[in-house]
Amino acid sequence: MTKKSNRNRIFLETSGVIYVLHGDRLMRTAVANATGNGHVKVSNFIRMEYLRGVILNLIEFYFLLKDSDSVADACIAWSQKVKQERKLKVVLMTIHRWMVDQEGWNVKERSLRRLGDEIVRMVCTFDDQFTGRTRDHLGCELGRVFFPRRAFDDEMLLRFYDRFTTIQKGVPNCYLCGFKAKQQRSLLAQKIDICSEQQQKKYRKYPGYIQQAERVGEVEATKETVPRCRWCERLGDTIIGLQSPKKAALVTADRAFVPLGEILKKDVRLLPSLAALKKQASAQNGAEDTG
Repeated sequence: MTKKSNRNRIFLETSGVIYVLHGDRLMRTAVANATGNGHVKVSNFIRMEYLRGVILNLIEFYFLLKDSDSVADACIAWSQKVKQERKLKVVLMTIHRWMVDQEGWNVKERSLRRLGDEIVRMVCTFDDQFTGRTRDHLGCELGRVFFPRRAFDDEMLLRFYDRFTTIQKGVPNCYLCGFKAKQQRSLLAQKIDICSEQQQKKYRKYPGYIQQAERVGEVEATKETVPRCRWCERLGDTIIGLQSPKKAALVTADRAFVPLGEILKKDVRLLPSLAALKKQASAQNGAEDTG
């Protein structure tokens, strides 16, 4: 008879995935400390957030670079994009892999090839590293977009991008409406108040939560009867909080999950920011020097 595993269950949120795949040594260590020897899982929805937030932006940069005269021109054009904070961060946190650490980085064709290879490799790395998946109650269609496992070419990126954005613009084949109805019934039965003015007042120090609460109110008021990807994009934190397994610890760097965890009675382990991690490391090094 097989013994049941005593390992803790860990639900790694999108920001935790970013720490693992793109963070520095301190960030990766922080996740390791938070997860311990636990059984780490992600959801199909979190995979979608990674594809949308990281991979899609890099594909857009790839084709901008392809149409630019040089790597420098592409970087300048990218930096001028409106509302580009996340786009800029994505390029900066991956640039060392396909450009800065490479010989001939200023040769456009070489950097283009390396970037394309890196984009495909990143998706494969996500799937290879995070094999544990929670039950997919939402059925997110965007989270099921894949690259074929073969040598990279332009067409692969185009097909991936077109497939992803076509789903975003249309009516996705998912269970969003059923998920919404089920969660509303469950919250009502448990008398859980997720977004009232009282809750917003109580957790006013958490702007990320306040934004989510306001958007939940919009969803409750909408008369739309078909699923739309824009709702998932706007309500990502709330959806992740709701779909987090009951007995799992949710590991995240996003402070919006602190009030969500308290409201939904979920165990949330908050990862320190990089600035806080560096401050801790500096204090520790100072103590060792004086010791």
